[in-house]
Amino acid sequence: MPNASKARKPENPATSLCAEMNGQKEYAKSQRQAAAIAVIRNHLSGTIVMGVYPLLQNETCHFLAVDFDKEAWKEDAKAFAETCKLEGITAALERSRSGNGAHVWIFFDSPVPAAKARKLGTFLMTRTLDRRPEIGLDSFDRFFPNQDTMPKGGFGNLIALPLQKEARAKNSASILSLINRVISTQLQRNSLLFINSYIFYSP
Repeated sequence: MPNASKARKPENPATSLCAEMNGQKEYAKSQRQAAAIAVIRNHLSGTIVMGVYPLLQNETCHFLAVDFDKEAWKEDAKAFAETCKLEGITAALERSRSGNGAHVWIFFDSPVPAAKARKLGTFLMTRTLDRRPEIGLDSFDRFFPNQDTMPKGGFGNLIALPLQKEARAKNSASILSLINRVISTQLQRNSLLFINSYIFYSP
């Protein structure tokens, strides 16, 4: 007679199915990560130009970018970045691809509601004008994300990412110091920052 204590229990089909599904999810995630890293490498090497839609489907965002154009962009962007520093907010100043404007990038530790991110931008703009009322910030164009909520049938506004090789060769799409000089020694560190920051997944 078989020993009942050593008899093998039948496997629970539900447990087996869950394990299989979890394995498929992990595989899909790893495939997305590999694809995303490959795209970012192509962007950094100049093969393509990569852009992102900051506004996610749940109306949150990983970052706020502040766009400055027109004649006074250098002084305005510098003043805004200085305000970020005074408020204890880490920000990266980038000369835009055209070479005639700037983006100030602020990254969040975790996704925040787009409305809250844009309110932060408005607060920093006000603080900048309080400090430097003479500049006027006339070169300010928009925030990215440009909306609090996801527009119907769309994805919001697209923004090109910094550090694309061809643009960097012209001293554009580069991270700048507050005196508008390219910080070449920080290029690798900022490249890794963007690789880690732009692999977006739905919760």
